[in-house]
Amino acid sequence: MPFKPLLANDNCCKRIGKQYNGKPRRLLVKLSSEETTASLLNAARALRHCKDQYVAANVSVNPDLSPSAAKLAFEERKKRREVKIR
Repeated sequence: MPFKPLLANDNCCKRIGKQYNGKPRRLLVKLSSEETTASLLNAARALRHCKDQYVAANVSVNPDLSPSAAKLAFEERKKRREVKIR
């Protein structure tokens, strides 16, 4: 990552979800501001091109969405995949 994001406070990281097949659980991180969050999400795209293959394949940064916003985002991704296949 090109920068180190500022965290909201000392208790800002929390594991969420259940562990499946030995994979680590997701990590919820609270950042200090909306600007920091936007910068991190923009920089996170570079992780897919990281020289470390484990990081490139297994690390992702996603916004924390409400259930309805997550469903809309899923539908948009699904449409983009269908267009690529055609």
